[in-house]
Amino acid sequence: MAEAAAALDLKEILSTEDLSLDKLHEVRREVHSHVDLRSQLDELVADFGTKIAKSLSSDNKVEVRKGTAKWLLGQSEEAIKLLEPARASKEKSYVLGVSYLEAGRPQDALASLKEASESDASDPHISSAYCEAKIKAGKYDEAETHVDKIAKKDGAQGLYLKGLLADFQGYHDEATRSYEKAQEIEPGHAGSLFRLAYIMDLTGEDSRALELYEQLRRLRPMHINTVMTRTRPAARRRSPRSSASRSPKSPSRRASAPRCRNSASTPSATWSPRARKTCSRSRISAAPRCASSRSSSARRA
Repeated sequence: MAEAAAALDLKEILSTEDLSLDKLHEVRREVHSHVDLRSQLDELVADFGTKIAKSLSSDNKVEVRKGTAKWLLGQSEEAIKLLEPARASKEKSYVLGVSYLEAGRPQDALASLKEASESDASDPHISSAYCEAKIKAGKYDEAETHVDKIAKKDGAQGLYLKGLLADFQGYHDEATRSYEKAQEIEPGHAGSLFRLAYIMDLTGEDSRALELYEQLRRLRPMHINTVMTRTRPAARRRSPRSSASRSPKSPSRRASAPRCRNSASTPSATWSPRARKTCSRSRISAAPRCASSRSSSARRA
């Protein structure tokens, strides 16, 4: 990894007119793994006009690339401010979309990543982020077909998205199995590791949750929600459904079944007071517990 970092010329990379998304993700990973690279990128951003801008073809490209640099540093909110007024391009739409996801704005991410997908639907980074936005925005039926396509090409990421789809609909047992399979294929897969930690937290497995959060803390770049959660367990909540309490359903039947009024896609104004209080404490994006299921959920001792 040190050799890879040494081979990165950040000024040359940022000055390149068209950057691949693979290269952007490589740079982001290395920048978050090496203090010297992060310092170099900070300096380039601070003096962007003289060090980078002159090498790019237009003012719009300069603003997009500066927004991309902010995202590379993990500064998603600042990236959004720079990218929103820029003209559409593959780079702008993708980086803005994933910045929206990291900022907890899935509806905005959905629109931006749709633009990116129209630009290049074959890119795996775009396809995966677009699918994730569909799930987090509550577009479960659309996401289900998308997940199946991704799973055929990328086992770990496909399993993560399959788990996320089940997770956001409240099927936490099914989600756990998918996340664990993703970890078997790709140990340290950040998305599935975080959601596993969240489910352990949700079900009161505090020791296991903290162990997983610690693994996440060591990843670079650190998962966006890890800092918010690793210092304390979230409030205890029970899963609205479990494999023991429901009959097996095919994915298509599950997707078409009526969902809990307190599901992830339902506005918080319709949640019960307890669900709103619980979600406020955890500050993690996930489906609240269905109010109708509380009486049937067994409480842990």
